[in-house]
Amino acid sequence: MNALALRVINWVGYNLIVRGRLCVVGAQRALPLRSTLHASAQALASAHIVLRRRAAAPSSSACSVGAQPGVQADARNKAVLRGGAGGARGLPLTLAVTNACTFGEAMKSIQSHRDFFARFVVRSVGSTDERLISAFSSVERERFVGAGPWPVFVGTGYIDTVSDDPRLLYQDLLIGIATNRGINNGQPSLHARCLAACAPTEGESVIHIGAGSGYYTAILASLVGPTGSITAYEVETDIAERARQNLRHRANITVAGTSGAEAALPPADLIYVNAGATHPLSSWLDALKPNGRLLFPLTPDKGFGVMLLVRRGSRSVFGASVVCRAAFIPCIGARDEATSNALTAALETQSTQHVRSLHVGTPPDSSAWCVGIGWWLSRAALV
Repeated sequence: MNALALRVINWVGYNLIVRGRLCVVGAQRALPLRSTLHASAQALASAHIVLRRRAAAPSSSACSVGAQPGVQADARNKAVLRGGAGGARGLPLTLAVTNACTFGEAMKSIQSHRDFFARFVVRSVGSTDERLISAFSSVERERFVGAGPWPVFVGTGYIDTVSDDPRLLYQDLLIGIATNRGINNGQPSLHARCLAACAPTEGESVIHIGAGSGYYTAILASLVGPTGSITAYEVETDIAERARQNLRHRANITVAGTSGAEAALPPADLIYVNAGATHPLSSWLDALKPNGRLLFPLTPDKGFGVMLLVRRGSRSVFGASVVCRAAFIPCIGARDEATSNALTAALETQSTQHVRSLHVGTPPDSSAWCVGIGWWLSRAALV
């Protein structure tokens, strides 16, 4: 098979599956332009695509993959591409697509990727929670990240996905939603780990701070169900408006275009924070209902911090544990340089697995892991 034929195979198998002009039955994944002939042939055999070279002679030489006996090309489904390689250079190619799928079949293909993605990200963090898997599977990520191709964060910047095929979003990728401001749609496996740890349940009230364009807000809403409620805060007003539009079909979500570090918060069973703070804010702790949970990124000014899970005990003592390492965009109104320095020192010299409790408004004792202004983390568990 010549180079042009291989390029056409990739073009069909990759660019036309869900782009609206044509759908191909049976194609289960996008193919990169330079994928191997073996992978292309397998995908096209499943899709029942026939590629034929029309030679000038009465008997044309054929190059076909997965042809169905007796199938003739419909004139409406022919595409002629000029070019070529080798001895057949310049001859036209006829692309005959023997089956075109319905819109519903294309959506089913996207959903199958979403289902696999949901199971992958949840199981990969050690959880078997079927409710969490179902929540990830039910929310369309493409609704929340704008039009593709999408910028993918790679540590030193962004690279674009190879197309706007929405199935590309169902990987464990950090997708930029406002790259000029460093705002991303967070990494799915990180959020799967955090949501498994804080375990939102049916009927609970949740505050989501740093909601972005609303993707994880929607997942939270799926977890608490129609009897639960979500109050989402996003300080960037344009992104808050995007979230409001993206979530307008969900009656149990309210989006506020203001800072969750400065607003008067309603009582909540769970506060889920997606912006880095150097310390737990009093307003967050005060808003927790009895046995309520606060999960937030406790982060220094530079480098990685941790996701800290806090559970209300009394008004001055809370259970606390570190879920995992994390880095987030700073939370405006929740940063302090001196506290950042103390946190950096603790992270560099002590194990995060020793954190057992959070104390507020009391002097630290010898069990202190990190001491802030009016609060401290302890290595001692709650009695």
